[in-house]
Amino acid sequence: MLETTMLPRPLRLRARKDFQAVYRQGRSWANRDVVLYLRQRSGDDTSNPPHPRIGFVVSKKVGKAVVRNRLRRRLREAVRLQINRLKQEPYDLIFIARSSLLKRPWPDVLTSVNTVLRQAGVLDEAEGEYSNSEGAREGS
Repeated sequence: MLETTMLPRPLRLRARKDFQAVYRQGRSWANRDVVLYLRQRSGDDTSNPPHPRIGFVVSKKVGKAVVRNRLRRRLREAVRLQINRLKQEPYDLIFIARSSLLKRPWPDVLTSVNTVLRQAGVLDEAEGEYSNSEGAREGS
């Protein structure tokens, strides 16, 4: 059976208004490969889940659809490997891929994602380095 690399549906950030709210009200951290936007949400509303939601963006400036989709898949997998280490609080994350991410080897992609998550303070440091120890060795 194939293992899915999709994020579970409740963890996905999909609505345009939610993306705009993160850009407008959130903070950002960046390195040479990835930009991370973070916005805290109030967790008291029943329609507002008490866990993080994650979105991914790759600009058309980076390349055609095949290139953008490949970058999005690489980012999504790197984040998926860190899901168990994320603090379970109500916040939204948006990862924006920079064109340099395309040429990076897989361990550098993992490092870039891990770095911005650590800078933003959303990683639970009590957990191990990767939620899937084989993820750091797999190719892209």
